[in-house]
Amino acid sequence: MNDLCGFEGGDNLLRSLSSILISYLPDQGVVARIGDDEFVLLIEGQNLEQVYQTAETLRQAIEEYQYEWEDRLIPVSASIGLVHVETDEHSPSELLQAALAACNMAKKGGRNCTRIYLADDSAYQEQKEMVQSLPGIKEALAKDRMVLFAQPIVPLNPDLGLVPHYEILLRIRNDAGELESPVSFIRAAEHYDMMRAVDRWVVSAFFRAIAPYTNSLDNNASFSINLSGKSTGDDEFKLFLKQTIDESGVDSGYLGFEITETALVGDISDTAAFIEEIRQMGCSFSLDDFGSGYASFSYLKDFPVDYVKIDGIFVKEILNKPADYAMVNSITEIAHFMDKQVIAEFVSDAETAEALGAIGVDYGQGYHFAKPRLLSDILDEITSPQATMPVSEQA
Repeated sequence: MNDLCGFEGGDNLLRSLSSILISYLPDQGVVARIGDDEFVLLIEGQNLEQVYQTAETLRQAIEEYQYEWEDRLIPVSASIGLVHVETDEHSPSELLQAALAACNMAKKGGRNCTRIYLADDSAYQEQKEMVQSLPGIKEALAKDRMVLFAQPIVPLNPDLGLVPHYEILLRIRNDAGELESPVSFIRAAEHYDMMRAVDRWVVSAFFRAIAPYTNSLDNNASFSINLSGKSTGDDEFKLFLKQTIDESGVDSGYLGFEITETALVGDISDTAAFIEEIRQMGCSFSLDDFGSGYASFSYLKDFPVDYVKIDGIFVKEILNKPADYAMVNSITEIAHFMDKQVIAEFVSDAETAEALGAIGVDYGQGYHFAKPRLLSDILDEITSPQATMPVSEQA
């Protein structure tokens, strides 16, 4: 709402909504604001059917509310998550998490609806886990509990003189000090609009890590950092990134960024402008997980990327599934026709690597070549006098 009306208009709407909630609240009820646009209501003395009807009455009242700001009518709706409390076996924190999970399901289901929390529903459990992850995200950012790893992206035909790349990867340090995969962490960060903060941390940490090696790097490697769609559409992040690159002293030719097709679903023009502006500084871009979306080839045509990373779901079975082989071959031919180089993910064995090379895929990435390792160890290795190109690991 702040994007449409500015902060003053957004604050004014929140005050209006607060008045609506209070006016429709039963006598035995409490309302409190717990987030930017989130309210919690506690209603006593109603059974499930009654409280559901109360929630629906509130939702309809908000939907019918005509909010006018600067001669414009702004449509307003509410997503409501409902938890019926019959015993005292759960803490207030657990009940709030359950209500937030139900609210998230209402948003996911199309918004402007009411959802009742069901403890045995796997979808609700997934939403609840994301709610529970939120404090961990904030703590990881505040206490630098994230660690940068890197995995090589290896030329499949060394005779062509292609430069090996390294993809920057994130790991999370848990309470016990152990490193974990960030999959659930990233999913929750995306859901709670915290990926811009995560991306900022990764960019800043990468440049801190590479700073001591600036004078030792040569043309034997480049590094790619994953960016979320939230960051590529954010002008403030773009300014931060440009300033960080300018002040780092690192040759931008060593730098690349990866974006997924899902990052392009939002404001396509803003994302295209972001890519073009950063590319003009000398950085490269890769279109990650290519082939997994509905408009893959359209994106390939419209976006100024340098590399296409074929989704590993097509790569890992090319020796057994003719359709996957044909898909990889088709993507490679079209990408080369458009002067883009091709990277294959999930390369797990020598036979797959050989088949990809025969198709004409330029690079491979996967456990066949190397598992992810600490970025600091890789920087030490590639800047040493004995540095060599990554080779296959035979497990």
